[in-house]
Amino acid sequence: MGVTSGYNGNYTASYGSIGVTSGYNGNYTASYGRNNVTSWYNGNYTASYGRNYVTPGYNGNYTASYGSSNINLAYNDKYTASYGSSGATSGYSENTATSYDSSDATSGYSDNAATTYDSSDATSGYADNTATTYDSSDATSGYSDNTAASYGSTGVTSSYSDNTATTYDNSDATSGYSDNTATSYESSDATSSYYYNTAAIYGSSSVTSDYSDNTATTYDSSDATSGYSDNTATTYDSSDATSGYSDNTAASYGSTGVTSSYSDNTAASYGTSDGTSGYSGNSAAGYGSTGATSE
Repeated sequence: MGVTSGYNGNYTASYGSIGVTSGYNGNYTASYGRNNVTSWYNGNYTASYGRNYVTPGYNGNYTASYGSSNINLAYNDKYTASYGSSGATSGYSENTATSYDSSDATSGYSDNAATTYDSSDATSGYADNTATTYDSSDATSGYSDNTAASYGSTGVTSSYSDNTATTYDNSDATSGYSDNTATSYESSDATSSYYYNTAAIYGSSSVTSDYSDNTATTYDSSDATSGYSDNTATTYDSSDATSGYSDNTAASYGSTGVTSSYSDNTAASYGTSDGTSGYSGNSAAGYGSTGATSE
């Protein structure tokens, strides 16, 4: 209980249960606590493994929080991760941010990839770097320029800038991407239109494909519709999916009624339902989501 470690050296590890606090301006700090875990540093690596009220804040390279409830992450550097938290809030700048299995999340992406896994009603705003949401509910994350990740959290909100964002297995999720790749797998009622790269839809039905300037492939599809221009587009085993592509890659796997609009790079939809994706510029991906909307 009440374990506190602070130094300006190389390595510090705190293994406590309650009120664990670690702060340093060095290389490595790990905090393994249960409640009220707080880690802060301006160095390279910090990991917090707690259950409730985990708050990592730093302006360094790496921070990971493995907690259950009320995780707060604020940093302006490279990497932050939160696992299994509820009501988590993350503010990042400069690199990747990730949230897994979140609910009521909203995602807006620009310039790179953004990713959301198994989330419902998630909201994510990304710009210029990677953002990802996994297994979180009502999570809030603001990222810019580096990496941030939240796994299994609730009440999380994510806004990212400068790199990648991806959405997997979402429900009622909203994603706006620009400048890089977007992907949705096994989605239903999704709509996909792509520009500048390759687009592919797998395992869909009622798909229509017309291509120009490069390769397009349709496998095991029925009544599928695909419009491609300038690069490769592929449709596999999809149902009621509509895809318009131009100049780059977009892919939808095992989706139903999927709609996707992309510009400048790759977009793909995997396992989503009622998902809508609008991408421009870089990568965005949605896997196994329901009622997801992206633009």
